[in-house]
Amino acid sequence: MYLIESWRESVQFLLPKNAKLFTLLSLKNAFDAYLQLFKIPVLFFSLCCIAVTILYGIYSNCWLLAITAIIVYFLFSFMAALLVRSSVNRKESAGYLRYYLLHYFMLISIVYFCIALLFYFLNLMSFFAFVLPLVLFRTFFFVDSRGTVSDLFSSCVPAIKMFVFNLPFCLFMSICMQFLIFVMTKIAIFKQQLFGVTGISFQPLIILLIMPLVTCFFMNFYIKRLHDQFSLYYPSNVK
Repeated sequence: MYLIESWRESVQFLLPKNAKLFTLLSLKNAFDAYLQLFKIPVLFFSLCCIAVTILYGIYSNCWLLAITAIIVYFLFSFMAALLVRSSVNRKESAGYLRYYLLHYFMLISIVYFCIALLFYFLNLMSFFAFVLPLVLFRTFFFVDSRGTVSDLFSSCVPAIKMFVFNLPFCLFMSICMQFLIFVMTKIAIFKQQLFGVTGISFQPLIILLIMPLVTCFFMNFYIKRLHDQFSLYYPSNVK
């Protein structure tokens, strides 16, 4: 069965002989993404994202901040993906910012707003790491499309396929993300107690800061699987 075979292939990424190169490449991409995210002209956007998550950490009961924080997570990862995409040239040019920030960003923000509403009102934040791969795949497929409004919805189909047909890898990476968040949150709590800081949770900020790292891992996986399974995701383009 093709589904089982696809699962087996996705697990190959986790084997030591493949995991080393895959991890090093993803870490390099993440390093480049962090450098770009904290350089002008993207710096202002990054600082706004950090400010939102800090406010949410202080006023965690505010539903508006909760929804805004979810949107910020996705937008931050979206920007990271754009900055490290090999197909994007002259990342710091005015043309790049005008096209991607004003065109893609405005379109995809609508979708992220709807997703954020579902996350909040259905109380899905506990499953954030497990739904994230699906959201990221949809983002990648959309970025590789023509960028029209219809592509906002049509990109969901191949994203769901990639998620389902590579479920073992997605689950493993989601568990790793959850574990990383757990460890870093415990460290932050220890530091808070050490310095007597109270009334603020740093977990929203931690989630934000690791989003580019997680995004790069999934982006490299997406590129490889799209190449290997192109006919699965775009059957109409294969004669």
